[in-house]
Order: sequence, then C-alpha cells, then structure tokens
Amino acid sequence: MRRYALRYLPLLIIGLLLWPFPQEINHSETATPSANNGDFPIEASPFTAGSALYGLAMPSAQDVWAVGGVFKIVKNQQEHLQKVVPAQGQILHYQNGSWLANTSLQLPLLAISMSSVQDGWAAGYGGQLAHYDGHAWQAMKAPTNAILCSVAMLSAREGWAVGFNGTILHFHDQRWELFPTPTTVAVDLLSVKMVSAQEGWAVGRNGTILHYSQQRWQLYHSPTDHTLNGVSFLSPDEGWAVGNQGVILHYRDGVWSTVRWFPPDGSTLYPNLLDVAITSEHTGWIVGVQSMLTYDKEVWQSIAITSEYTGWIVKDQSRLTYNKEVWQAKASGNVSPGILYAIVMNASNEGWAVGDNNSIYHYRSGSWQLTYAY
Repeated sequence: MRRYALRYLPLLIIGLLLWPFPQEINHSETATPSANNGDFPIEASPFTAGSALYGLAMPSAQDVWAVGGVFKIVKNQQEHLQKVVPAQGQILHYQNGSWLANTSLQLPLLAISMSSVQDGWAAGYGGQLAHYDGHAWQAMKAPTNAILCSVAMLSAREGWAVGFNGTILHFHDQRWELFPTPTTVAVDLLSVKMVSAQEGWAVGRNGTILHYSQQRWQLYHSPTDHTLNGVSFLSPDEGWAVGNQGVILHYRDGVWSTVRWFPPDGSTLYPNLLDVAITSEHTGWIVGVQSMLTYDKEVWQSIAITSEYTGWIVKDQSRLTYNKEVWQAKASGNVSPGILYAIVMNASNEGWAVGDNNSIYHYRSGSWQLTYAY
C-alpha cells in the first residue's frame, strides 16, 4: 500500500498545484454597490455629497411639501476608497407663504406623495418611510432595506413605492408589503405613477418599463436601453417618460416611442432628463440640470424661464424644444438653476421645482423665481 501511495504522490502534488483555488474579488469593481449599507464608491454613487431636495408634493396651491437629505464623503481606511454615505433626511413645508424646516430624519428621503392635505407618505434611503397624519410626520421602516426612489399614493388606504433591485411595495390594510416583481426584473426602479387603482407604470435602469394591470406588474416593451428617471400620466391613454442621455419617450395608443431632439450648438452630448410633469393634454414639464422645456398646444418649445408658456421639462445642462416632432436644444433663460431633481404643477400657471443645495424654484404669473436655498 505504501508503494502505491509513493507511486502516485507526484501526480497528487501536480494536481494540487493546478487546482483552481478561489481568488479575492474586488467588489467595488465587479459588483453593484450594496443599496443597503451605503457602500457607494464616489465614482459609482448615484448621489453627490452635500444637501439636496429630491421630491415634491403639492396637495393644494397653499400647501406644498419637499423632501431631501444630506450625503457626505467618508474614507474607508482598509480599502483606501472614498465613499458617499447618507447623513440626514429632511422634510420642508410651504404654508402661509413661507418655507420652513418641518422634520428631520436619520436617512435621506427621495420621494413624497400626498393623497390629501391630511395624509401622505415619504420614502427614501435604506427603506426609510415617513407617514403624515395631518399633524406630524412619523418615521417608519419598510419591509426592505432597499433604497426607495418613488412613491405614489392613490388614497390614504392604498399606494405604491418602488426602488433599487426591482423592489416594489404595496400599501393596503394600513401596512406596506413587498409585492411580486416580474422574475426577469432585478434592476433599479426609479419612478412610479398610478393612473388608477387598477393601472400604473414604473420605469428604471436599462430602459425598464413595467405596467400594472390585472393586479400584477409585467414587463412592457421599451424602445430604449437607457435609464429612465421619471414618468408622468394624465390619462390611461397618454403619458411621457424621460431618462439619461436625453431620452424622451411618449406613450400613445398602447405604444412607447422615442421622441427626437438635438442638443444645442451641434453638440453630440445628450444630457440626462430627471423628471416630467404633465398638467393637461397639451401642457407639460420636464426638469434636470440648468435647463427647461415647455409643452404647449402639442408643440415643445424652448423659451426663457420668465416666459408665460405653461409647460416645461427639466434635464441636465441644456434646454429642449419640441417642434414638428423634433427636439432641439437652446441655452437656458435668464435664470440658471443647478440640478433640478423634481417638478410638480397643480395647474398650468403654478408649480414648483427643487434640486441641489436645497434650491426651490416657484413658477407663478409666467415666470420662475428662486425662493429658497441654503
């Protein structure tokens, strides 16, 4: 027996040397940063350091809410990486003609939806939820640690929220529960809009579009693979979605189609579009970075920020105009906002937009004005 063992010992040694032992993986390069622990290297973080307002809700012209938070940069000594981590959440309230800090939370909030002036929900980082009962906001925890990017309340008894890793939450019977996601969807969902209790839409990374019908969410054909950041519907038959690299989609007759446009001065760089709000069949808005668009009488036009037109689009670093089925971009008007993350309109003649540095812009009497920032 010893003789046979000695005979095969060299082969055993060679086999051990050639065996494919596992190697250490650099998770910061090969894996998606965790949405649960704030482990975002600077170059991969969807958030920037500093304060910002990310969400808006306007249950009435006299009652407006804005949510946001603060992110900071910390250095991980072991991995020698700088990371962006959450520092604080905030809720601001506009009432009686003034904006005031209302509530502070542990984690940043990214979205808010008010079903009435007496009831609403906010959602954000790490599964952070907050409920407003007409008197005060109360922090709550979602049944997930995923980042929640958007919330849409149908009433005080029903609503939806979406977030990272394909997370979908449904609120009914006075509690939030995880809702089944299409098995092929694990991408981040960034915006949700409910047309009714029976129908809704959600959009996200890689051009993902989900449609809620017959009590389930299903994948819907998308004409783009670019990230979609915002979606807005005024009726079940028509809607808009906006996204990265200048993507604008129009939904009509059951089909999503791409709307063409051209960046300013012949540039080949297409900016990111962040949010869209439709106020009527013929008026709408989009917002982003240092830019605005107006949609009036079925034509998108680029106008100065003080114009009396009634629709805008917000996006990154330029402004667009839609005319004869072609998008064109021009320089911004006499006001140059920074990044605008959200826009809300309660009518064609009044609205609000919020963005970085806690900036708040008010649209009234045909012009935009910076009314708050710190």
